[in-house]
Amino acid sequence: MMLDIKTFKFKIFIIFLIPAISIVYFTYFYLNLSNTNIEAIKYQKQNILLVHKLIDVVHNLQIERGLSVGFIQSKNPQKLKQTLLDAHQESDKAITALEKFNYHLHLDFHQINSVRKEVLEQKISFDKTLNFYTHINNDMINMAKYLIPKLDKNRYDAQFLINLELLKESAGLERACIYNDLTSGKLEPICKNQLSYLQQDQTNKIENLRLYSNSTSLGRYKKSIDKQNLEELQRYRDLYQKDKLTKEDAQQWFTITTNSINGYNQVSKEILNHFSTNLREHYDDTLRNLNIAMLLWFISIFSAFYFIYVIHKLFQKHEEDTVDLELSSRALDSYEGIVITDKETKIIKVNKGFERITGYSAEEAIGQKTSILKSGKNPISLYKAMWGSLEKTGSWSGEVLNKKKDGSIYTQRLSISSIRDKTGEVKNYIGHLFDITELRKAQQEALYQASHDSLTELINRKHLLKRMREEINRSKRHGFKNAFLFLDLDNFKYVNDTYGHHIGDKLLQHVATSIQSYIRECDIVARISGDEFAIVLLDIDSSHQDIIAVVEKVTNKILTQLNHEIVIESNTMRIGLSVGVRFFPLDDLDNEDQIIKDADTAMYEAKNSGKNRFVIFQG
Repeated sequence: MMLDIKTFKFKIFIIFLIPAISIVYFTYFYLNLSNTNIEAIKYQKQNILLVHKLIDVVHNLQIERGLSVGFIQSKNPQKLKQTLLDAHQESDKAITALEKFNYHLHLDFHQINSVRKEVLEQKISFDKTLNFYTHINNDMINMAKYLIPKLDKNRYDAQFLINLELLKESAGLERACIYNDLTSGKLEPICKNQLSYLQQDQTNKIENLRLYSNSTSLGRYKKSIDKQNLEELQRYRDLYQKDKLTKEDAQQWFTITTNSINGYNQVSKEILNHFSTNLREHYDDTLRNLNIAMLLWFISIFSAFYFIYVIHKLFQKHEEDTVDLELSSRALDSYEGIVITDKETKIIKVNKGFERITGYSAEEAIGQKTSILKSGKNPISLYKAMWGSLEKTGSWSGEVLNKKKDGSIYTQRLSISSIRDKTGEVKNYIGHLFDITELRKAQQEALYQASHDSLTELINRKHLLKRMREEINRSKRHGFKNAFLFLDLDNFKYVNDTYGHHIGDKLLQHVATSIQSYIRECDIVARISGDEFAIVLLDIDSSHQDIIAVVEKVTNKILTQLNHEIVIESNTMRIGLSVGVRFFPLDDLDNEDQIIKDADTAMYEAKNSGKNRFVIFQG
């Protein structure tokens, strides 16, 4: 008997010692990992500072490039020379700040002075000047893309920043081409081939920024971009295309485009500052984790020895039977419900957890069969699988719908094990049960919140994209025709500014309700963002009606409804609605991103045409 006790004691020591050693090892591993993360964050912080300097150099060289291409063919260069020299000084300051990082940069800065000299002497071609600065800028933008820290919480901001820098570069090339043409009276061949592309490229990139950015980045963009300056920029583009700009307009063109590019640059700096803030917070969190890891490491070492000591003292004070009884008692009185039955499923013992979960007291349950818990809501196949698993493996685990004493139905997590004698015959069943009703409700609520807008209770953009993909595939298989409507409220900003965001939220709820009242139950309504909504009219040609007429009917009803005076909490207001319509699918390659983009384009056309109307995208 003594030998058996010593053997059992040795096994228990091993059982506790292995986890103790494991804890010491893993806490040390975590300590080392935290320290590695600290060094990585320091490196990332250094990279962000470097990206700051790269973006500053890009911005200054974009200005220098625009002035240089105008200077080399100017008939009155002395008038522009001082401005160009000032630009050289600003670029040199930015380059000097960049080079202080002692970072190995594969850039052509060593050639910049020779190129500047040729520009000032007007001995260099337009193409060579443009290509020189563009090559450097593209290299630095690519380098910035490589250096930006790859943090999950910043991945959308990182993509937004690079797209914004590419937009700036495209705008800078357009500025340079037109500025050169106005100052020299001659549009270079390279610009003839690229000018229309550059303008369309900027439009596409702006749309991409709006469609694929997060709300924070888009908010920075909208705040920093001067709409009036953009309208003036478009007006000058139109005048240039009509050949109505003269040499005297060159400087104004350069100023307007520079203001626009400066706005983009301001957004880039704000995003980089946001990166720096996130890294600083991440550094603080990691440093805190490092300190905790150090503490845990020392505690784990102490705990390992303490566990050994405690186990030794337990065996000195308790016999094997006492320990077994104590462990059994604690297990039976645990929070989970425990029920023990004979082989006929008649209840012979339950614990407090069982009484709490089912509502049956021990006196009421003992002697009854477990069928008193059946709700009648479970399929027969579930019980077949349960008994099959118990017969084959001796255990089963799953979810069931059971009934409490008061008749209420609840979701139960149930685990059953069979106890067999030496001959292999079943003697008892032990069931462990948990009431997981609230957990399942919480999970369902979380799924709903993830796919719906909390203000209007419409589906959100993410779920809309999922539904769109499903409907596109279904329509391609069956030949259905659908319509996507991109809705944007007119004058919503005025309502927010005048009556406050509380009234603005009430108005958005009113709009959502109004839209839903004019469509079929099978159609889709979503809130994309802010004051933007979407409607998907499904299978609109199933009744052999003119699909354009169907869309016109629905859209005109909504426009008419929302064009009336609306009263919210004694505040009377009038708004309108601009709608872009895109039919789909147009071909086998049609996808949800292109559909939304095209409808958005049509919506802006409706807004520019006077608002409170709809425009159908023509492709």
